[in-house]
Amino acid sequence: METLFTDALHSVSQALQTPVIILLLFLIVVSLICLGSILIECVTERRKLRKVMPEVLALMEEKKLTTDELTQEIKGSKILNRHKGELLQILYSKNDSEETLATIAQGLLNKEMLCYQRTVELTDIVAKLGPMLGLMGTLIPLGPGIVALGNGDTATLSASLLVAFDTTVAGLVSAGIASVISTVRRRWYRDYTTMLEAMMEGTLEAIRFDKEQAEKTEVKR
Repeated sequence: METLFTDALHSVSQALQTPVIILLLFLIVVSLICLGSILIECVTERRKLRKVMPEVLALMEEKKLTTDELTQEIKGSKILNRHKGELLQILYSKNDSEETLATIAQGLLNKEMLCYQRTVELTDIVAKLGPMLGLMGTLIPLGPGIVALGNGDTATLSASLLVAFDTTVAGLVSAGIASVISTVRRRWYRDYTTMLEAMMEGTLEAIRFDKEQAEKTEVKR
């Protein structure tokens, strides 16, 4: 009975070898695609945003812009269209109460953070699965390799060890690339959300300033 169970377990583990190898190849492809995407992001979005977002924020802090002026500045800026839409949505809701505006801004900021989190999740998954699948790919062929060693079959042993080493390397390479990408992107996106939060606060301040000016004008009348 015990032999039946061990044979079944051995059959299952050996049957997993091909799917594990396929998944490792898939993880390598995904990690290389992500590497290409972050390089493109660095050349396009990152280079632009690290300069443009502080400029827009500095403009908000230096000048007391009205909401109409700020709307035109945001529309003409080179920040991401997604960020423009979020800031403009706050400006278009300027007649709402201050509590409502704060809730809208927080909701938009949470939505942006979730978008960035989803982008990072892919490489996080690759970074976690790579070593796991690499270890599986290492251990699975070692069983037949040890049996071959006992039988003096060095050719089978060599083939098993080669598969074991290759899968280990594949898992570590894909995990390493993905881990670096996740770390870099997480730092970038933290900067973006901090800047966006500051710009949202500047937008809310412009709305408050407009309301104060309107109240003063009304009192004078």
